Amino acid sequence: MNGALKAGLSFKSDLTNIAMGASSVVQNASELSKSRAAIINSDLVITESNVNDSHNVNVLDLPINYMLERISEFYSELYKLNKRCVVLILPVKHLEGKTESLDVIQMVNQAHRANAIKYQFYIVDLAMHFSKLSKEVIDMLMPDPRHVNNSYMYNLGINVINYITSLKLSTTNNVNLNIAESRYSFLDASLFGKVEKKRNSMFEVELLELREGDSYKFKKSAYGHYIIGIATWSDGNSAIKITNKYGELKKCFNNLNAFNEVSVPIKIDDSTKFNTIKLDIEKTEESVNVKDFTNCKDNTKLAGFYISKDLEVCNITDIYAYDKNGDYDYELDFLIPDSTPYFHSIKFFLSRVSMGQLVNFKYKNFKGDASSFYANFTKDVAVFFINKDIKLAYKLMRLALFINPNNQLAKKWIKNQRLKNK
Repeated sequence: MNGALKAGLSFKSDLTNIAMGASSVVQNASELSKSRAAIINSDLVITESNVNDSHNVNVLDLPINYMLERISEFYSELYKLNKRCVVLILPVKHLEGKTESLDVIQMVNQAHRANAIKYQFYIVDLAMHFSKLSKEVIDMLMPDPRHVNNSYMYNLGINVINYITSLKLSTTNNVNLNIAESRYSFLDASLFGKVEKKRNSMFEVELLELREGDSYKFKKSAYGHYIIGIATWSDGNSAIKITNKYGELKKCFNNLNAFNEVSVPIKIDDSTKFNTIKLDIEKTEESVNVKDFTNCKDNTKLAGFYISKDLEVCNITDIYAYDKNGDYDYELDFLIPDSTPYFHSIKFFLSRVSMGQLVNFKYKNFKGDASSFYANFTKDVAVFFINKDIKLAYKLMRLALFINPNNQLAKKWIKNQRLKNK
């Protein structure tokens, strides 16, 4: 998000961003291995993943305990690095039928809070703060379920950095620091062949393009380990197949720099191999932000594998003893900006700007075709009138379907409405 949290955290600091969009705590954990030296030599670690953790439970159809265990493992590994940490717990605007359930959101948030308290990390619980705001304020400050207003997050970032800087805490001397050994590691793509760099304005990654028809094997040092995550950055739709004597894993990827957890880890042995697949793909598990597709035109571009020595998981039953029962010395909620000026500023802007300007602005930033844009826009207006003028809502929804006959929401709504009126 431009001009948001990352920009604020860069104030008075040299920020290295190693988080990846739309990725869960498993990606954060993988960076504890992949970027271990950089993290050890930093003064402060700032971490947040809760909004993606609960989202992935929903879209990947994962058991909630899977994610709670991964969260606990992440904090256990982070604690071993002996770093000063700030944990951000961000809000999710719950929408019935469109986001995960409130129970999943709350369980994930509680797991982050409890682990942060257990390991004595600083906490900024924006989710809890937003739960006390009115729906009108939340709707103004959150344009979608997982993103808070840019300038609000920018100022939150500045507040966090200013406060930590004001403490004038001595930097840990890492020269002779005894870092606890980890059972996790990251296998860079360079271990399997010649890599090439790919970059954009945010990332620079070394990638191995898996050639169609070629098969790749792991070195003996990886035998006995389990693959629990895959990092890729393909040029388009791609898929990978990993097989061993016990079975196979098939996952699909889009064209984004992405990290996907492996919900059913696969053990590496002398029979394990992997390759890119393009035809007759029947995936064995879901990936984030990937639609179903049968065939791919692009080769998978691999950044690496996140692996574990074993599948031992943290005990999640004891973390709930670490709850907000009384004051917590490392609570930083006083750094959360007052929502009032942001609310009134946005409200004033929306009251003065013309509909034409809004439509033009949204159209310029829309990445699809014109018919999809105007169908979606008309559909949104129809939804607005559902509880105000159902006849008008019906006419507008029919118009949305006329503009774009493939608009599935409009098609489904009209069908349901006709069944009701029979």
